[in-house]
Amino acid sequence: MSTRISGRTISLGLGFATGVIIAYMFLVLREIVFPKDPLFVLAAILTYLFGWLVSAIRLKYLHRLLDGNDKPLKIHHYFKARILGGLLAYVTPSALGGEPARAYYLTIKTNGYFSRFFAITLLEAYYDVVTVNIIALGLSIIYIPLSIPVILVASASIAYWVIFYYILKNLVDPDKLVYPLNHMVIYAINKIKGRISGYERFVEAFKYLTDKLTLMDKIFLAIYTFLYQLFFSIVAYFVFLSYNPGMVHNKMSSLIDVLFKSIIAYFYSNSLAALPTPGGAISAEYGLSIVLSPEVVILTRIILYYTPIILGLYIVHREKLLHKLTDLLNQKQ
Repeated sequence: MSTRISGRTISLGLGFATGVIIAYMFLVLREIVFPKDPLFVLAAILTYLFGWLVSAIRLKYLHRLLDGNDKPLKIHHYFKARILGGLLAYVTPSALGGEPARAYYLTIKTNGYFSRFFAITLLEAYYDVVTVNIIALGLSIIYIPLSIPVILVASASIAYWVIFYYILKNLVDPDKLVYPLNHMVIYAINKIKGRISGYERFVEAFKYLTDKLTLMDKIFLAIYTFLYQLFFSIVAYFVFLSYNPGMVHNKMSSLIDVLFKSIIAYFYSNSLAALPTPGGAISAEYGLSIVLSPEVVILTRIILYYTPIILGLYIVHREKLLHKLTDLLNQKQ
């Protein structure tokens, strides 16, 4: 960007985000009922972290598609990038997402261009939104009318991102877009093109990446996306068992029923989290509460919300990212 951003601006932003985190923490902690078996809570956290690892493998897969083996990184860098994206997404309105944080971290580690990595992270977001909301729509028939908000939000999210993907893919030649999108996009491009450095690199990278995707690549990306979201959904299952440890001795059908309900609750929650509140607060809780009991909802949200925030803040401090981001924001994009 051409606008100069200082360390003070970033610090003020983080200060606001910290305030949001603390306020939300007081809201949820005052309602928590402590579990009977903490080992299941540990299992929930480890499962959640494994889900983040799977998402890091997907990010590495996309990076290789774009740059081949020219600038390979170790898997822990992609893991950190994903966690930092979670940090940003959970302390800002959900409409922003964690794509800029992931792109900046990879830019720092590869000495590459933010605009190219931003293309990768937007493609990630596309697969996340479409996959989660298609599943949420399919599962929404089970709990109608309580799931009507899920149907509305999921349908709108899919429509928005499909159109957005269509526009991004055709930014190289916007005349190919259908009317009146072509005129609207051309007008917008003329307004911002000279003000945003790296615009051409972003457009070319996104076009190259999407054109290069084979059917097998798309299948792999969909599988990676589903798998990591599935691991995230299992967090609620282990949280439920932490409050009901005796259930492990029940019939397998009972455990499968709890697992299925946990998966349903997670996809409802993740779909509704698209509403523009920090970390999807309130809307995400409603999605979980359609299926799960209050104590399970609260502890599940604490794990899903605070794990990437705590890890992300540690990564920011450990790698001195504030100074690096300040320099990067004022140099190449």
